[in-house]
Formats: sequence, C-alpha cells, structure tokens
Amino acid sequence: MSKLHLDFETFSSADLRKVGLENYVASPDFTVTVVAWAFDDDPVQSVVWPDTATLPAPILTRLFVGGEIRAHNAAFEHAVLTSYYGVDVNPARLICTMQKALAYGLPAGLLAAGRALGLSTIKDETRRLLMLSMGRPRANGAPPWHEVDAVRLAELAAYCEDDVRAERAIDAAIPDLHPFERKLSLLDGEINRKGVLLDLAAVVRLKTAAERAIEAINSECAQLTEGRVTAPGSQVARLMAWLASEGTALTDVSRETVGVALDARHPAVVHRVLELRQQAAKSSVAKLERMIDVASNKDGRARHLLQFYGAGRTGRWAGRLIQPQNLPRTPEDHDAEAVIGLAEGLDVFWASPMAEISKTLRGCFVAKPGHVLVAADLSQIEARVLAWLAGQKDVVEAFARGDDVYVQAARKVGSANRQLGKVLVLACGYGMGAEKFRTTAAAAPYFVELTAAQATAHLWAWRDGNSAILRYWRAVEEAVRRSVQRHGAVIGLSHGMAVRTLGRTTQVKKPNGVPLTYHNMRLAAESGLVFDGVNGVTKKWGTERTYGGRLVENIVQSVARDVMAEAMLDRTAVPVMTVHDEIVWELPETEFSGWDRAAFTPEAPAWAAGLPVAAKLSTGRRYAK
Repeated sequence: MSKLHLDFETFSSADLRKVGLENYVASPDFTVTVVAWAFDDDPVQSVVWPDTATLPAPILTRLFVGGEIRAHNAAFEHAVLTSYYGVDVNPARLICTMQKALAYGLPAGLLAAGRALGLSTIKDETRRLLMLSMGRPRANGAPPWHEVDAVRLAELAAYCEDDVRAERAIDAAIPDLHPFERKLSLLDGEINRKGVLLDLAAVVRLKTAAERAIEAINSECAQLTEGRVTAPGSQVARLMAWLASEGTALTDVSRETVGVALDARHPAVVHRVLELRQQAAKSSVAKLERMIDVASNKDGRARHLLQFYGAGRTGRWAGRLIQPQNLPRTPEDHDAEAVIGLAEGLDVFWASPMAEISKTLRGCFVAKPGHVLVAADLSQIEARVLAWLAGQKDVVEAFARGDDVYVQAARKVGSANRQLGKVLVLACGYGMGAEKFRTTAAAAPYFVELTAAQATAHLWAWRDGNSAILRYWRAVEEAVRRSVQRHGAVIGLSHGMAVRTLGRTTQVKKPNGVPLTYHNMRLAAESGLVFDGVNGVTKKWGTERTYGGRLVENIVQSVARDVMAEAMLDRTAVPVMTVHDEIVWELPETEFSGWDRAAFTPEAPAWAAGLPVAAKLSTGRRYAK
C-alpha cells in the first residue's frame, strides 16, 4: 500500500496549547503556510503560501486514489485536511508515527525519538525559533511574516521538508502498531473527536466565585504576614521565607509538605497562613479558565483531551489541555448542583469556598440534553492483575468472592486498620522499601502514621503473607536477565508471557500478545539491569535502572490498561473519555432507562481467564468520582 508522508506549517492568532486543536484550526485567521509531502521513498516536495490556499493537486489526487497518510501527531494533519481543506478523510487511513514511537517505548517528540533510535536523519531544530515566530502574530499589528518575507518562508519550507524526512525515517525504523493497539488507536481518535460537553454556565459561575475567594485569601494572608506575602498560592519564595522567620522552616510548600506541617503544633497565625496556602494552591481557577478556552465554539464540547500511550510504554492514557486525569476526586456526599447554584454566595455558605469549587470541577463535565453519563470504574484493577499474574491465590480468591481485601491485608499483618490494609495492597506490590512505605502511608489519601519500626514490621509481614508476588518479582527479573544474556532466546513466563532480546530491544510479550518494549536493556556492573528510557521526572531520555518490582509494575499497569481497553472496544457506544481506570459513556436516557448493569460491567477478556474483574458503576447528568 502506498504511503503519503505529510506535514503542515500553520499560522494562527490562537494558541494551540491553550485552546486545543479544534479551536486552533477553526480560528478565523488560521492559515496553512507550508505543505510538505513525500510519496513512499520519493523526494520530498513542498508548496508555500499563497499556493497553500488549496491542497496541492498531487496530494488531492492521491487522497482520492487511496493509500495511507502518515504523519507525526497525525490528529493535527487530519484536522487540517478535514476542517481547513474540507477533504473527507477516513481516519482509518491515518498512521501516527508519534503513537508508534510511544508504543515502542520512545519519546513522543520527533527530534527526541530520532535521537533515541540513533537515526542519521533527524529533525532539524535549528529553525525551530523561526517556525514559532512565523506561526504567531507579530507585535504592533505588523503583517505576518509569511505575507511579507519570501526568504523566511523558504526557510520555513525547508524546515517542514526536514520534518517529513525525519518522520519517514522514524516510520521506517520501528514497527507499526500491534493489531490490538491499532484498533485502540482508531477508537482513541473517535473519543477525542467526539469530546465531552462542558457546562459553560456553571464554569463561568465557579470561576467568578474562585476569583473572589482567591482575593479574600490574598487579602487575609497579606494582613497576617504584614504585607510580606500577598499571594500565598504563587509567592513560594516569599512564603517560605516568612514561615522560616516564624520558626517553621519547610523544604517546600507542596500540598503534601504543608499537609504534614498542619498536623504539627504552630502559632495560630502560622497555622492559618498554612491553611491559606493549601486553599490558594488549588488549581481550580486555572482549570476553569482552561475549560472556557478549550470548549468548542460550535457546540461547547471539549475535544482532544487524551493522549494515546501518553503515560509511556504501558499504554495508559495521559490527559491534555484540561488534564482530566488530574481533576480532584468528588466525595460521594458532595452536591455539585448546590455548589453551582450557590456559587455567588460560597463564601457565606462554606468555610472554604476553594475546596468546594475544587470538588465540583468534575461536575462541569455533563451529558447533553436527553442523555446521561455512565461511568464504569474498574475496582482495584492493578491489585487484581498483580495477584492474578503472580499466582497469589488467596488474594485472587478473595477478590472473586467480593471480600474486602483491604481488611484481609490488614489482618495478614496483625492489624484491624482498613486504611493500613489499603496502603499495603495498593503500594507494596512493586518492591517498595520501608521508608518509602512509611511516607506513602502518611500521605493522602491514606493518612496512616507509622513509626520506622512499625513500617518495617508491617512491610515484611505483608511480604511474608504474599510470597507468590515476591517470587513473581524475582521470576520477571530473572527472565529479563536471561534474555539479555541469551540473545534471541525466548524466556517463558506464566500466562503465556515471554521475554526476548533482539538487537537493541527487549520485549515482554503480555498475555494478549502485545509487547512492552525496552531499549538497550543491559547488565551494569554496579547497578544491575539498566535500559534507555524517558525519565519520569525530568522527561529526558537517558539511562534508567530497573529491577523485578519495577518491571512487574510496568507489566501490571499495562495489562490492567489492556483489560480496560478491551471493555472499551467491546461496546458499540464510543466513550467520551477515560480517566485512569474509568470509562465514561454518554448515552440517551431512553436507551439507558431500566439499564442492564451487566451490559456495562467490564469482564475479564478471553486471554485473562481467572482474573476477577469488578467495576463500580455510576450514572448522572454530571460527571463525578
């Protein structure tokens, strides 16, 4: 099948990162300034403005003849083709090289992916500043560069042509998506194009209330600190200096650190300033502003909120724009309608208006008239998958019976504290050490205070009671080690899994046949297993250390995501979004009245026989969790 490699350079007064793809392309002054393309291995061609007003004839002809369209972040090219040029392009014809790179364990960026692969043809970053300047309006209302400077425009065309060469090189260097992932990629496109409706009237009301609450917080903080801190949500250095002068020196003013400090004894004024910091640090105003920016000018829906494989090689989705994955949880007893209805008087009815607004952010996602949102949240899916893969039979059986596994875990270590059992189940499955366990237990959402001795005792008691999981850590690490040492050999694991190293890639075949890919996995003299990957903190490509627990964590998270993905593919209705382990659909009320809960309860796929799957289902006009 012939391949069309395609790339656009564009101009718009709208900020793509702020308003999202749909509103960016729909902006009145949106213009394509360069079109660059190549058919298969043919030389790269380009045209520049004003000849970009219509799609170049060779591209248009090829689109009608058939074949694949390949691009890095292909959703952008699809939006330009359909919305700007008015060409009806079937999304199934698009192949995204960025998705291929992410699924192959590489960075998302075109330059970073090319460098990680060691390609001779990579993105040319020397003209990046030129591209940025030519994509935005100029100061003082001067005409855009593409209209007045042919030399700059020619340089931009060269930059765009280089991008096509770099995309094509990456495309040739790595395999296409596994068929399962390809189906999921197409569904991801449908989800992002469908979007989810925002209650903009509620968003505006809450934003006004939040701004008023921030003003009150700033005013009170300024008074308490005698003008030294006038905005505790943003003046971090000034706040830390003031706290230190009052005898409360903190390493940082993160939510976790301030939360711990609030549990200690302080003078009343210090305690209150710490409370004000916690309230002001909530991202509610920014989230609400982003909702207004991203909402479609046509129908109020927020689109392109999810990034396929955005959480690395495990395949989990990441949030974009509004970042739905980072929205605060909604307590079960929270009344979003009441908060929205009383937004103008939140400071009268609630002691902490910002806290109430934060709890209501999820409720700004709504179903359209005559519809409801139906959410299926896969309960404790990672803990279930870990126990199933490891053969920890007592835990698998407890899940299958519907027992409270948190209570069971607490009993295993001689405690009746369910919260302790919860942190044991959710935090200890991947080789966490005693000190890390202690700090994790003390933090939200567990709030379990332990001494160093207690943390050590509970951790080892949990390990004694979950010996199959510990054996699984060792088995996976040993399989990877043997794979590296016995190049090309297939090293088997349970549930049809296997590990093999070929060339510079080590792949772990999951139960459904989809591989997890690691690059340049090797045995280092001092640090054991290491590989080349994206650092979770710095987001830079470099050497990463790994071990049995971390490898198992990757596998479990990926398999848990696969279980959820199967449930998404198994329904005729296209979800409007997915948030962590939850799938959200928008369904007609008439269709959903008297609904069969079993129809929307995910089940274990055929390849996961014996895995006990359960889900918490909820429905309503507003999204809540």
